[in-house]
Amino acid sequence: VKTGIDTAEDDRWRIPLHVNGLLDEMAITQYAENIRAAHEGLFLKKYVISTIPFGYMGKVVDGPLTKQNKPRRELAVDPETSVWVKKIFHWFVNDRMGIMQILERLNDEDAPLTPMSNGIYWTNHALGYLLRNECYRGRWAYGKGKNVWQSQKDYSKRVLRDQPLRVEVFEDLRLVQDD
Repeated sequence: VKTGIDTAEDDRWRIPLHVNGLLDEMAITQYAENIRAAHEGLFLKKYVISTIPFGYMGKVVDGPLTKQNKPRRELAVDPETSVWVKKIFHWFVNDRMGIMQILERLNDEDAPLTPMSNGIYWTNHALGYLLRNECYRGRWAYGKGKNVWQSQKDYSKRVLRDQPLRVEVFEDLRLVQDD
């Protein structure tokens, strides 16, 4: 509609459609690296740019608003939920508790739910995700995955890269020790 291309106009719509598609593709490839670099800069400043893991929160910081006209937020340790992360790692590493024992304990003690849970109780998937997440050891990654367009199915699919685009250690965000 925006370009004025009407497929009802015999064959006069095909060439303008292809030209517009070519220009869109050129613009996307031209700006992609700049957008990625800007995102990486926000990551290095510890600004919230993706889903916040359980145990952390977004703390409002002074400065310009985001493009969505919301206050900029910086990653910070959440004093309430970080206690539970430390407990979980202690139970798993020091007390040698099994996954099912930890799940029972979390659900019995009404621990706050992680975004990876089903919204009702702690699940095996949510606990496994938490235990495998390296951010709790201060190791944060940017660009772990990318969206790949599936033209035959007309949607994009999220796939993991072999290596993240950038990995940084933020000691002030560490909740558990490496050992």
